Amino acid sequence: MTGLLNRRAFEQRLDTQLAVPLRQGSSLLILWIDIDFFKLINDRHGHPAGDAVLQAFAATARSCCRANDFVGRLGGEEFALVAQVSSADDAQEIANRLREAFAAQTLIWEGAAIRATVSIGACYLNCVHQDMATLIRDLDTALYDAKRNGRNRIEWLEQDVSRRDRVIGPRLARA
Repeated sequence: MTGLLNRRAFEQRLDTQLAVPLRQGSSLLILWIDIDFFKLINDRHGHPAGDAVLQAFAATARSCCRANDFVGRLGGEEFALVAQVSSADDAQEIANRLREAFAAQTLIWEGAAIRATVSIGACYLNCVHQDMATLIRDLDTALYDAKRNGRNRIEWLEQDVSRRDRVIGPRLARA
């Protein structure tokens, strides 16, 4: 329906990406994304309207991607995006651009205006990270913190750059 990678394909590609050493001056941005109040959209406007919102988000996410970036639909209203970036500022700019671009859209469905936002758990990796299960768990925690803290926001994982084998620390940084 969205034309995006499914969960299995996305996780395989992420696992491959995490196993490859990063080039000098290259880092990764990983976003774990959930459409806010999606169930209400389906309940108020019907599942075809919800499908249209999913398709609109997929198009927005693809528009924020470059050639080597990839985005997947993990299931329901959950998505993820991986982008190669040159700096933490670049990562923050892409994440904010995605969040703001989707929030600015209005979908007209059978005469009704539908607006939606996303909550995002985000990670900026500037060295190899080989523990995908921990990374996904931490991103999921950051995503749900974004929802608990008001939605339509980004919660960033804090980096532990003192350890080269593991970038993600247990603490979360507020965006």
